[in-house]
Amino acid sequence: MRKILAATLISLMFVSTVDAKPHHWYRDWKNWAALGLSVGSSVAASRAVAGCRNRADFSKCDGHYGPYGAIQGVRTGFSITMGTLSVVGHEKGFKEWIIPALGATAYNTYTAVQQSRVPASKEK
Repeated sequence: MRKILAATLISLMFVSTVDAKPHHWYRDWKNWAALGLSVGSSVAASRAVAGCRNRADFSKCDGHYGPYGAIQGVRTGFSITMGTLSVVGHEKGFKEWIIPALGATAYNTYTAVQQSRVPASKEK
């Protein structure tokens, strides 16, 4: 047992140490772009839905008569999750790392454009 321990300690003396700098996810602009696209489009969609609910009947807007805060909370949580999934994929080296963030961005952008085109109701 002592011979194994001594051999292990001697061999560890000759192992070279690597002076690699740690990689931080927040230093890469691509990660911030993925997060910014997904969360920024979520904010744009939320504002467009709020504008639609202010000028038109709720039945014509996204979420209809449902609770606005809960619906937008789910949208924001989804966007943050997809942006984070993209950052993790980028850090792990996946080729398709940007797809979750682009999917959330496309959905939110579609919703924002659709809600901004809803005409005003005569009752409001």
